[in-house]
Amino acid sequence: MERLNAAKSLLALFACTLLVLFVARDTRSSVFNWDSAGYYYYLPALVIHGDLSGSDITWMEEARVKYDLSGTLYQFHKVEETGNFVCQYSSGMAILYSPGFFAGHLAAKISGAEQDGFSAPYQWAMWIWSMVVMFLGLLLFRKFLLFHFDDGLTAVLLVLTTAGTNYLLTVAYGLSTVHCYVFFLYALLLYLVHRWTTTGSLKLLGAVALTFGIACLSRPSEMVAFFIPLFYGVGSLNALWERIGYFFRRFGLPLLLVILIVAISALPQLFYWKLCTGHWFFMSYANPAEGFDFTSPHTMDFLFSYRKGWFVYTPLMFIAVLSMVGLWKWKRDLFWAIALFSIANVYFLSSWSSWWYAQCFSQRTMVQSLPVTILPLGFLIHFLRGLARSIVIGIVSILLITTVFFMWQYKWRIISKDRMTGEYFWTVFGKTNVPEMADTLLLVERSFTGEMDFDASFPETYKVIRTDQYPSAETDFADTLLLDSLVYKVQRLNQERKYSTSVKRRFGEWTSKDHAWLRITAEVFVPEGIDPRELRIVATADHEKKLYGYITSAIAEHDSLPGWKSISMDYLTPEVRDENDKISTYLWWRGEGEIFIRSFRVDTYERR
Repeated sequence: MERLNAAKSLLALFACTLLVLFVARDTRSSVFNWDSAGYYYYLPALVIHGDLSGSDITWMEEARVKYDLSGTLYQFHKVEETGNFVCQYSSGMAILYSPGFFAGHLAAKISGAEQDGFSAPYQWAMWIWSMVVMFLGLLLFRKFLLFHFDDGLTAVLLVLTTAGTNYLLTVAYGLSTVHCYVFFLYALLLYLVHRWTTTGSLKLLGAVALTFGIACLSRPSEMVAFFIPLFYGVGSLNALWERIGYFFRRFGLPLLLVILIVAISALPQLFYWKLCTGHWFFMSYANPAEGFDFTSPHTMDFLFSYRKGWFVYTPLMFIAVLSMVGLWKWKRDLFWAIALFSIANVYFLSSWSSWWYAQCFSQRTMVQSLPVTILPLGFLIHFLRGLARSIVIGIVSILLITTVFFMWQYKWRIISKDRMTGEYFWTVFGKTNVPEMADTLLLVERSFTGEMDFDASFPETYKVIRTDQYPSAETDFADTLLLDSLVYKVQRLNQERKYSTSVKRRFGEWTSKDHAWLRITAEVFVPEGIDPRELRIVATADHEKKLYGYITSAIAEHDSLPGWKSISMDYLTPEVRDENDKISTYLWWRGEGEIFIRSFRVDTYERR
């Protein structure tokens, strides 16, 4: 009987692994998609193409198209100083991916498959390796939990972590994503930190530093994990001074060891930046549409919004956070490590301007730190007795079932991946199918490829709230054009003047809603011998003088004869970083000779 009781958490571990495997069984072909393609880039670039400088990434574009890696090659940005393309993702994940990559490379060579880094042998090898990493993460988490809880409660926490949070869908649908791998690193970090704090071993401290360094190299935001080794086991000011004193023993050898190992961990990224950009330090996230808003974090939306609120779609973690009160009472030696880490982690992650983190269930960025953040719930169940414990277990059970149902709705696209609103949430709450016309309650659909097709039914769902038109007064267009004895007031574009009058205003002045559609039309005259396809309609957003959401449209190729022409484009305003970001549209002449604008009009459509 004792052996059977001792096997509860082991059985739970295998059950959780099988559950993830069952959900992930059809995801092999997506192991390199989207962000993962950027994290993975370093391996084929170095091993297959022998070039990390980014001077030529046409092979990556070819792989993107051939294997449908992503809608665009957004993972890379051109460095003006060197002309190279820099990957916006750091290189730590490539180190963690390397066993799967080299196994796939060998399998491709043996089987005669294409050795391009993305063919079937690589996909299979990386899928299997990611499953191994997932299992090791749960195994290490189990070993750590057994330091604090009995086998039965450890089994419960494994099940709650896997099935009661957004872990299941995030990891199963993204086995090769950073979240799966960094979950493993957090479980390893906790296990090593516990053993280090109980033994004082310098070897274990070195392992802690290496794990922390690789976590930061994989995802720089994980630097907040330093709170864990600094405060783990520290329940008083005296204990904190003792911990600090430990680092300065033997002429500061422990501290020097940590600094040295963490610095060595950072070297691959520093060398890559130097090679690619000419700088040892470089901000590779060059997209002005995204960035940190540290002075105005989106914390309430991050936690409570219907769009992606962590507590809304993973309500079990709300109870876990509330359990911090009990942690202060029962396990103060762990309180500060968990509390300070959790506060810093949420602040850091919610400061990212795109706090909804694309298409995912709940807040995917919180998955990797679950080994830390779910611990207070474990201690709450552990220390409570009698009726109070029964009530908590009942609430936890209800929230577990609720989250499982939410995940089922997400799988069958009843819950949208990135377009949820409060009205839609309550319309589909508890439903097994989407009610008729409920889709109209969602946020506007945005294409990952940049295509902008205005809904053909816009008259029923949208209304015109403003029209800007030039010329609106006699003085707007000062040039004249004489054609067939008729004089037209026009604006002349040529090599000296390439840009027309623009319509430009702050986003908050365009619309009070989350988006607006701009229908931009222009009437132009094309003289003989001029290629009208060199005339472009431009629409763009501007954040602190940096452009994003930039698109252009030209006259159709079949309409290239001289004479009067009409050109039009629909533009969906992007998800702006700030309501003060400016949205502007204008005409841009890129050709030789000159062209004449007779009218330029922008109709602004807002959802009814």
